[in-house]
Amino acid sequence: MSGALLRLVAVLSLLLLVPSCGGGGSGPTTPVTPRPSTDQVVFVSVSTGSDVNDGTQAHPVKTLAKAFQLATTLGSRLVKMEGGTYPEAPTFVDGISVDGGYAVPSWGLGPDLTSFALGDARATASNITRLTVITRLAFDASTPVGAGSRNTIALYSSGSSDSLTFQSCRFIAAAGPFGGAGSPGTPFEFPAGDGAMGGPGSCNGASGGAGRGGDRLATTRRGGDGGDGGQEGANSGRPGVAGAGVLAGAGGVGGGGGIRVQPA
Repeated sequence: MSGALLRLVAVLSLLLLVPSCGGGGSGPTTPVTPRPSTDQVVFVSVSTGSDVNDGTQAHPVKTLAKAFQLATTLGSRLVKMEGGTYPEAPTFVDGISVDGGYAVPSWGLGPDLTSFALGDARATASNITRLTVITRLAFDASTPVGAGSRNTIALYSSGSSDSLTFQSCRFIAAAGPFGGAGSPGTPFEFPAGDGAMGGPGSCNGASGGAGRGGDRLATTRRGGDGGDGGQEGANSGRPGVAGAGVLAGAGGVGGGGGIRVQPA
């Protein structure tokens, strides 16, 4: 082996024996916790979760509020939630997406949405400017408690950009109550036309037939019937009777008397 090659081997051997920086040759004594991947998912289960858990798939938390807290600490961008009903009104966080409707324990998609029973509260998604996708969630404010005379709002958003997206979500708000009864209207009647002229008296009978009532005009009441025909002979009919109602027309004029015919 040449002298140059021997010297190179000696240098390499010396380098392998030099202790690492940090002193003592034993390296750091405190373990370094690596920063979690931004793709780490926080899991939420209303049926099996607990807010003392770490939010992993095996140990999910119980509320979305706790999941947002963990996701912010871990740098996670996604929360997955079991389908079912959660008694909370969520406040969504900029840059953290939420997928609902999963089945436990498989964490595959299930038949139910993740629903928030809001009561008198409302969900909020304000000042969202980074990609935030909300999927398969339902916001139910249809049964407020003590809401009085107001309606409800399922979700309120202000100051957000189109980076906030809702997919396959439902928003259910309660309608306001019926209004009070209006004040009574003012009674009013239009005048009616006069009754028609009475029929002529019968030539040999006791009296003539009655005249018909006056014609009804648009939005008016009908006048009274005309009077009966006069008694036998050349007697005029009796006057008509006034029509019914406050502003009814007058009765018709009595008909002319009949003409008596002598038998042959």
